Amino acid sequence: LKPPFNRMLKSVSPAYFIRVDMMDDFPRLLVSQKMSARRGVMQLGPFIGKRSIERSARTLARLLGLRTCAGRLKPSIDFSPCIYGQMSHCCAPCNVSIDGEAYGDRVRDAMAFLRGSATGSILGDLARARDQAASGMRFEEANRFHRDLEALATLSARVSRLSQVVTENNLIIVTGTASDRAAHVVLAGRLAMTRQL
Repeated sequence: LKPPFNRMLKSVSPAYFIRVDMMDDFPRLLVSQKMSARRGVMQLGPFIGKRSIERSARTLARLLGLRTCAGRLKPSIDFSPCIYGQMSHCCAPCNVSIDGEAYGDRVRDAMAFLRGSATGSILGDLARARDQAASGMRFEEANRFHRDLEALATLSARVSRLSQVVTENNLIIVTGTASDRAAHVVLAGRLAMTRQL
């Protein structure tokens, strides 16, 4: 029913990227379908399936208190934070509730999680909070922690699988005979350069 080499009338699922604009004073996690060529933008992906990636990015931003509002911020004490800041889902840098250095620490934690180096602490904290809520008979709260844990564990697994694919596709291939030898360097699955030996 689906011949392997039949490419006609088949659509490719769109790919999504998690972007963090490090040139912004108060960066935020953004899920985008397009890659940016701007300097200072960290991009992670591609991921297939927008819903799970958006949910994971929202969960990570909420747990670390990163902002979700668009545009550049001009923090002011007189500014009233949005609903996310009022619900403590955002640390509200817009009304100077947090300074740039403390917000930067949160962004570094998010970047470490997205790079796969700080997954244990965040996932472990969520698992402990879930177990404490369940032992205290607060089952709705335990279910919320469990959903957050599942979303971030899925993102962590996808990030580790993505990094494994990238590192496994770095090769040096030597071809030819003694007088006609060449080295082909493949980085991230693409031919980067060829040199005659």
